[in-house]
Formats: sequence, C-alpha cells, structure tokens
Amino acid sequence: RERETNKHPHNPPTPTHAFPSLDRCKGFGGMYLENATSFLPTFGRFYKEGAFTTRARDQAPSVSAPNWGAMITSLTPVNSGIDNNDWVPADASPPNVTVELLPPITGAGKIPTTMWRTAKQQNPATTVAVSISWDWINYLVEPDTVDYLFRGREDDAAVAANISAFILQHQPNLMFVHFDSIDDAGHAHGWGSPQYYDAAKNVDSYIAQIFEALVKADIIDDTLVLVTADHGGWKVQLKELHREK
Repeated sequence: RERETNKHPHNPPTPTHAFPSLDRCKGFGGMYLENATSFLPTFGRFYKEGAFTTRARDQAPSVSAPNWGAMITSLTPVNSGIDNNDWVPADASPPNVTVELLPPITGAGKIPTTMWRTAKQQNPATTVAVSISWDWINYLVEPDTVDYLFRGREDDAAVAANISAFILQHQPNLMFVHFDSIDDAGHAHGWGSPQYYDAAKNVDSYIAQIFEALVKADIIDDTLVLVTADHGGWKVQLKELHREK
C-alpha cells in the first residue's frame, strides 16, 4: 500500500471545525496500519478521502507525554520541558538550575501554551471540547481554555460516546479526542498481535461513531479531521528513536 500522500483528492473548503486528534491511536505505529485498512474501514477513509503518511517521525524520547505535549503545545520536549511520562505541572517551576527540570520557554511557573488556549485567545467565542482516555493529558487542560472536558480514565467507549453527544448538542469548533486501548494492547500482548488489532478495530468503530455524530450535527463538510499517534512500538516495548508515529 502507498505510504504517503500530501495531496487531498477533494480540494475541501477551509474548515470551521477541527478534530486535531482522534487518538490512541496511542501507540498506533504507522507500519501496523499499512495493509490493514480492509478490516479498519474508518481508518481506510483517510487513505481514500484524505492525505496521509505512515512514516512521520515522533519526538525523542519516543514515549507518550513528550509527544502529546509536542502536539498539544507545538513545542518540542526540550522547549516545553515535558521530557518524560512523569512530568507534572509543578515541574514547570524548577527550584534551581541544578535540578534536571526545564521550564517551558513560554514562561516558567505555568504549563506550556496549548492549542486550546491559543484558540481562545484568537476568538474567545470558540467552543473547545476535550475527551480523553489517558488521564495525564488533563495536566494540560486549564479550566478557562476548555468548555467541555471528559476524563474517560481508560474507557475508550465512554470517550467516544461523550464527545459524540457533545458534538450533537453544541457543534464545537475545536475538538481533541484521545483513545488509549491500542497502546495498552501493544504493551500487554505485543505490537501487531491479534489483540493489538482487536483494539484497533474497536477504535476504528469509535471513530466511525464520531463521524456519524459530525454528519448528524451537519458539520462534517466543515470539519477538518486529523488522526495521529504519539509513537509506535515493537514486540511489547517502545522502540527508541524509531520512525513510527
């Protein structure tokens, strides 16, 4: 299967709604999507109707928090200070220069500037919705920047159901959705294992559910949808400095 295209086949208009991430897709290595779209029909839509790559590179270190931080803040780990999965907001205020902590370049003492804060700064009327399975992402959510937050705590089905309901009721302008089960299956059973693809099938159905909500809310033609992941993996471990994303 083709690995990459930067040409969109339908020349869509400028969107007024955006799904910057439908994830987890956490731990969904690009190589595992190639030749699998026959049983992952919703992921397959991006091959047929959108632009795609399965060879994007993630940020080092190739683990979750630094890469979700990079996508949410547009900062590399060295600039955001989020360089490991143990990062907490207090780390943005290092007590001195001798500790192994880096304050974000956007200002010490506060979390790095996020996409949802930027959206609100550009237009305070923007409606922002965040629905997440991995609770660490909540560290990057400030109450005054997000209108709706659902913390699924590893329940991908609830994450999809809650964001779908919010779409139908409020038609948000900026949405961030995070699924975790693919990564969990990779660590427990191995990347590319039958259990891994079972989890991928479930996430495929959750994304289909969200697409259905976008259609029913009559905003599908005005919505930009981006599916991405934080890293891939090999066997039951993450592979440092790999090319999967």
